[in-house]
Amino acid sequence: KRNALNAFAEWRVGQGGATAVERTLEGMLGTIQPERRGNAPRIALVTQSYQETGGVQTAARWLVKGLLGAGFEVEIFDLAASRVDSSSRRLVSPVSWLRSSLLVSDPSDIRVTHVGANAVELEPLRYLPRAELSTELHRFDLVQVVAAAPAPVLAAVGGRRPIVLQVATTVARERAPQFTETHTASAIWRGGMTKVVSVMERVALQRADAVLVENREMLDFVHSISQTHVVMAPPG
Repeated sequence: KRNALNAFAEWRVGQGGATAVERTLEGMLGTIQPERRGNAPRIALVTQSYQETGGVQTAARWLVKGLLGAGFEVEIFDLAASRVDSSSRRLVSPVSWLRSSLLVSDPSDIRVTHVGANAVELEPLRYLPRAELSTELHRFDLVQVVAAAPAPVLAAVGGRRPIVLQVATTVARERAPQFTETHTASAIWRGGMTKVVSVMERVALQRADAVLVENREMLDFVHSISQTHVVMAPPG
């Protein structure tokens, strides 16, 4: 996968210009007349690894660009996604326990705030609400979560604002290929974390005010847990 990504990245740099999707979106933005500039609806977009490469990140950036072009105010809250996240309090780093804030502004984009977690090595804790984040989200009219799986919704519930989730799959489905080895310590750890997060996902789907799914399989799963406000809406 890494070799394929590197090969694509090298090819892409050599092409120059924008992709077809980018050209189309730029054309759309040129025809949009932003409304309510003085009192624009405010959208908080919650996601993970916003500045990295991937399908979720591409969908999030596409959505941000479209919302800005339509006259909305948008800020991005980028949740910790790694056990070595530098903005988090880490169990193995006592110095990090003294961190006064888990919110760190991204120096490369004024709209992006990175959101660390307590005991970030424990994956379920990355999805819990943080008081600082909840205070920030309360400033917005709506919270839009864009994620591979549903659990990040839980980080946003403390903001007490309507939440829309765009989601592709669940952690169990996404990680199934990794569970071919089941007896190593790392496999047992990953399996345990996945089971806990899977339980959290069901709660997250029920806490979202509306869910946008990208495929029929996920549509059926969301219906199975009695969430009725769900629409199948592939990106774009």
